[in-house]
Amino acid sequence: MEIIKNGLDYIGYMGPIINSVITLTTLLDKQKYLLSFIFGSIINNSLNEYIKNWIKQQRPHKPIPYIDDSQIKGVQIYGMPSGHAQIVAFSTAFLYLTKGNLTLLLISLFIAIVTLYQRWSFRRHTIEQLIVGIIIGASSAYILFWITKQYLE
Repeated sequence: MEIIKNGLDYIGYMGPIINSVITLTTLLDKQKYLLSFIFGSIINNSLNEYIKNWIKQQRPHKPIPYIDDSQIKGVQIYGMPSGHAQIVAFSTAFLYLTKGNLTLLLISLFIAIVTLYQRWSFRRHTIEQLIVGIIIGASSAYILFWITKQYLE
């Protein structure tokens, strides 16, 4: 049972990368949306850092270490909004909007849920920080999808 828990913790920690790779590889046949996703990911990550630096809300006290906390520097010391939540929501929403594939959506949602749970259970983020990250990430994906569809398709 411990191996399953450790595996899920790892999936949760790596969720943003896993979901981004799933979205990238799935969009290889839709070049305009692939380029939009890459560009949008850069903007989404930059937006996360900007908001963290603006709000400067602390992470929860006494986090459970998963990585060496000394590696966390700059705006990443802040918790609002959750970057992990924002990235998995962005990738999942963009994938669904561009492909509409239920199987891919369920896989991506599973990874997103595991990510959110890992970030909360390791006390890296509060529920509020996770929810705000989800809202920003999904909204960014929708806006980018709409812009791509309107002007690049």
